[in-house]
Order: sequence, then C-alpha cells, then structure tokens
Amino acid sequence: MLIHSAISGGEGLSWINKYDGGPHEANFLKLDCSKLKTTFGWKPRWNFDTAIEKSVEWSKVYAAGGDVVACMDKEIEEFFA
Repeated sequence: MLIHSAISGGEGLSWINKYDGGPHEANFLKLDCSKLKTTFGWKPRWNFDTAIEKSVEWSKVYAAGGDVVACMDKEIEEFFA
C-alpha cells in the first residue's frame, strides 16, 4: 500500500519484491527517538507522508538522470523553512 501510493504517478517506476525467504529486517530494526525528545525537545519537521514524498521526488530526479544536487538543495531549503 505504501509503495503503491508513493510511486503512483511515477512514470516508469515500479517496486520489485525481492523477498528470498530469509529473516525480514523490520522485525530487527527499531528507531526510538524518545531520548532525543526528552533530552533535547526534538520533534520531526516533516510527517511520514512528506518524508516519503521527498524520497520519491529525489528518486524520480535520479531515475530521469536529472540534477540530484539541485533537488537535494531544494529539499534542504524546504526542510529548514
């Protein structure tokens, strides 16, 4: 579902599931930012959907052979705006 919504409208982009029967990393990888939140008052600038949109935007520029540096610069400016 997530991948479908992220690449819908992505010309020529697709998702290939390469699951080989081994352990799935999602069961092992955990991100806990609670210490950051309590110690420094950190909070994310972008929500999950926006972060995925920006990743897909960069991927489209890369796949098209575009200017990824300009794309990154634009996204960094948006992030800190």
